Amino acid sequence: MARLSTQLQLPAILTAAERWKNECLCADGSILSGSPLWTISNLKALDEHFIQNPQMGDESFLEKFQRQLQSTSASVKQLAAELLWLLFLFPVNITGSKKRRNIMEVWSWSGMILDPAHAMLRLLDNGVGSSGQAFNNRRDIELAFAIRMALWWKETGQAVRDQMTNNPWTLGTALDETVGGEKRQFRHMILFLLFPDSYERISSSRQKQEIVAALESLPGLQQELLPLGEGGSAAVTLDKKLLAIRRVLEKQYPGQEIDFYKPPVETMWQPAEPPDDSDTEEETDVTPDTGKRIWVEMGYLLDSGNPKM
Repeated sequence: MARLSTQLQLPAILTAAERWKNECLCADGSILSGSPLWTISNLKALDEHFIQNPQMGDESFLEKFQRQLQSTSASVKQLAAELLWLLFLFPVNITGSKKRRNIMEVWSWSGMILDPAHAMLRLLDNGVGSSGQAFNNRRDIELAFAIRMALWWKETGQAVRDQMTNNPWTLGTALDETVGGEKRQFRHMILFLLFPDSYERISSSRQKQEIVAALESLPGLQQELLPLGEGGSAAVTLDKKLLAIRRVLEKQYPGQEIDFYKPPVETMWQPAEPPDDSDTEEETDVTPDTGKRIWVEMGYLLDSGNPKM
């Protein structure tokens, strides 16, 4: 499993992710307050004012975001801040102070102040793995995916949700095929946070493919794949192979923690250069001319320049 003893704060991060799942995803609560924030109505408001109202231009993400949310309720603005908290839970290459500053600013738009000493904010000094330039430069696309993911979950029937809650492969496939997660770095992040014993702490689909390509001929791999079952999206199939590779390596190196970015495994798939556990594959440079294309890739139809579901 991808739980490393060298990541001292990892248990606390995974505990926070589990709390978010129980209190916010499976219920309508909040990770930063006692108010009901993660409701269908609030998520739909973010869909309407943020996803379906993209802002082009040279302003910063937060400047555009504030304008998009200006007419929304205080609870919608606070939910937006909590969604940023969720996006920031995984990345280790964004400083805790910057994470908190962004979250607290969005929360302040609601007319309330968030205590920087809040335990769920202090937790952000740490992380799990690196995010790539695409995640940092196009935060709007990752945030849009997180909103769509949560809204899809809330609107899915309870029986189907029960099937996915404790099944990593069913949930991963649903995210890929229903919400379009295969191109999103946050897809990899959230699946690790929810199922760290099944998914790797890798946010790069490109690097996952490179690892599998380099190690898929390991003796015993097919035997480890059999218990994981067949079926699933292409991305989930890749994740199953990664888990099988991990199990083979754990047998080859008994008593040693396996990490794909540390010796002895890193040189098996990336021998030439130091590891960079970030994702550049999905990065897209956006200008006013390419903005519409990105929204099409997100799964929206464009009519007179305005994205619609």
